[in-house]
Amino acid sequence: MEHLSLADNKAISSAEVIRGFRKLKSLNVDAIDLTLLESSSQTLTDLHFDLGNDTLVLKDFPKLEYIETFFRDPSLLTDLFQLDQLTKLRLHGGDSVSIDGIGNLKNLTRLDLCVPVDSFEPLTDLTSLEELELDFYFYDEEESFGNLDYTPINRIPQLKTVYCSPELIDEVEKVVTEAEVVDLYRY
Repeated sequence: MEHLSLADNKAISSAEVIRGFRKLKSLNVDAIDLTLLESSSQTLTDLHFDLGNDTLVLKDFPKLEYIETFFRDPSLLTDLFQLDQLTKLRLHGGDSVSIDGIGNLKNLTRLDLCVPVDSFEPLTDLTSLEELELDFYFYDEEESFGNLDYTPINRIPQLKTVYCSPELIDEVEKVVTEAEVVDLYRY
């Protein structure tokens, strides 16, 4: 088996459930102690999970190319940004976060931000990034789409396409001139 989705898996406390999946490439879990995935650490390329305090264990997964995660503690992103083999990253969250350090992901070709960020400046260090998705909402009334400076997006060297949610597209189209801006829900 190469792909596995474990819904409502918070009760998994033993590696026995997944021990036999030595060829596992893609895993979708709600929450799991990543140390339980040790037998799949050399083959796993795609991981979808809730980011917890176990991010340091991710360095033991050298073939991870894609991560989709929901995080509650933005400080955990620092560890995630050390996984320089990633080519695709999808971040979900609630409040606005800092993505300082994301420039370490030199192989990243696609980034999906489903969480508001405090600045797009760190993205200018992503020298391989070709696709950027902006699909977030502001839950705090004091923040708004218009308060963000989108101009750093123009300085992402290889960027070809910016996919935007309808709430963002007008603001982004006004500023981003070096990449195609596309309505996320119409492409």
